[in-house]
Amino acid sequence: MGSEFSCMIKEAKILASTLGVPCVDSIEEGEAQCALLVSESLTDGCFSSDLDIFLFGARTVYRDICLGGYVICYEMDDIEKKKNLDSEETHWCGYVKNVTPKGCFIMLSRKLDAKILISNLSDDFVSNPEEEFPIGKLVTARVLSLEPLSKRIEVSLRKTSGS
Repeated sequence: MGSEFSCMIKEAKILASTLGVPCVDSIEEGEAQCALLVSESLTDGCFSSDLDIFLFGARTVYRDICLGGYVICYEMDDIEKKKNLDSEETHWCGYVKNVTPKGCFIMLSRKLDAKILISNLSDDFVSNPEEEFPIGKLVTARVLSLEPLSKRIEVSLRKTSGS
C-alpha cells in the first residue's frame, strides 16, 4: 500500500467510526469476507470498487462513495432481473467461463453469465480465443443487449462502440 492510499484508508475508517459504522480489516480476500458477513446477516451490504464481489455472494454493493457526492448502489436482485443494465455506461467485471470458436462466456455472478461474440472480444483481430482468453481470466465488459425473458446478456470487450 502506498502512503497516499494508506492515508485514504485511515481517513475512511475514522469517518466510518465517527458515524458509528464498524470497520473490519480482512486478512485475505476482503471481498470474500464482506460477502460472508452479508450471508451471515451481520451487515446489509459491502463497499467495493470491484463488482466481482458478486462472485463471492454479495447481494448489495455500494460503489464510488464520496466521489462527486453520491454513492452507486448495485443490488443482486436487480442484476438477476436484468434491470438497469442497458446503459452505455454499464461495465461489469466477469471471469471467462467457457471459450468456443465463436466467442466466449463470462460469469458475472453465480447465477448470471454473459455471451461475448468473437467480433466483440477485442478491437483487434482475435485469431485464437482460447489462448487470448483463458478460462478464469478477469475481463471488464460493456453490456450490449439484454433479453429478460430468456435471461440472456450479450457484452463486448471492445473499447470502441462498434458491436
